[in-house]
Amino acid sequence: AQLLAVPCGLLAAAAAFQLHQLPFALHVLLHILAVIWLVPCLSNIGVEHKDNEVSYAETARHHAPNFFNTNAVHCLRSKIIHEHSPPCVFYTKGKEHALEVNESLGQYYQVFSFDKQRSWKDEVNREQTPAFLRPVV
Repeated sequence: AQLLAVPCGLLAAAAAFQLHQLPFALHVLLHILAVIWLVPCLSNIGVEHKDNEVSYAETARHHAPNFFNTNAVHCLRSKIIHEHSPPCVFYTKGKEHALEVNESLGQYYQVFSFDKQRSWKDEVNREQTPAFLRPVV
């Protein structure tokens, strides 16, 4: 961020070139002071954060896209180079049914089966349905 002081200062100096180097030096000084004092005051450095108690596996069971299946190179390497069985399948919105579970690759998502009749009161169906699509009960 401090490196941006120089190009911004050059722009300010070009706009007010009659005053010679005063605008440039002033801008660089103000920019560096803002980065040194203002940014730490506005950031949340030093704030205590509580640890997340939900594991990655539990979260990944309910959310189809993740780091692995949204990375096309990772999916290709899984299939062609490493020859995993089943390989990591590339995530495409609306095609979640194509994803396969392989816990060794971090793939935990599985679309619920349609073996039995499901209702909106069914817990599994409720968890896998986005909140905005759920009916008001």
